[in-house]
Amino acid sequence: MRLKKILWVTGFAVLTIAGCKTGQLASVWADGDITIDGSRDDWTTGMVVVAEHDLAIGIVNDADKLYLSIVISEPRMITRAVMSGFTVWVDGNGGTRKRLGVRYPLPNQAMLNGQMQRSKMLGEFPSQERLELLLNSQLNIEMIGSRKADVLWLPLDNTQDVEVAMAFAADGRLIYELSLPLVAGANRRYAPDAQPGDKIGIGFEMSQPGMSRKNRAGGAMADGRMPGGLGGGRDGGGRGMGGARGMGGDHGGRGGIEPVKYWGKVILAVTPQM
Repeated sequence: MRLKKILWVTGFAVLTIAGCKTGQLASVWADGDITIDGSRDDWTTGMVVVAEHDLAIGIVNDADKLYLSIVISEPRMITRAVMSGFTVWVDGNGGTRKRLGVRYPLPNQAMLNGQMQRSKMLGEFPSQERLELLLNSQLNIEMIGSRKADVLWLPLDNTQDVEVAMAFAADGRLIYELSLPLVAGANRRYAPDAQPGDKIGIGFEMSQPGMSRKNRAGGAMADGRMPGGLGGGRDGGGRGMGGARGMGGDHGGRGGIEPVKYWGKVILAVTPQM
């Protein structure tokens, strides 16, 4: 699917967050076409640098969608992101609550166990080819709500307008891309329920080695349905699960997922004045 290509109408400030501190960010308005394919081709300028962790982040939006790119350079973080799982959180209320999570890639437990044994014996990182093999085996995205049981899988090629990709660049850096609808609707259950100009929270974390949350929580269905009305929102009217105002919950320490390491409070861009 072709999406919006970034037109950088304003610069990003350098992000200097660490631990559970939050950074203040501003999204910029998107214009043109890009493809969510794990490439840096459409993110050539305006990335936020997190120097202490060898990361760069880009955030843009239009009237309809939120787009996120994360570039990971540090080998240990690359290995952990691919083998143990990578989760992006969005809080449509502008805070740091884990209201909507997108986990991709999902860990391959057999490959992970084998690599952990190899690392202990030889003290080496897995090769890029081995990590690419794991990425190429991915078929699903794990969607996580604010309640413990709100966990389900969507196929990568889904009808919910959730797109995610991760791939290696030619220089060995790992590129992550994600797009989400801003507001839930027909065939759009997973959204932060936000508009241009609103403040949202965006965080990301890397999981501890272990099983997927879905395998622990149970109950998720392959077609994206979930007992208990996942995504029913604040009034049961079909709002996105991430935008359900007042839904609490924090997944830190449950299901093998660590507390969030990075959060940014993001002001969504508004339509540029011509």
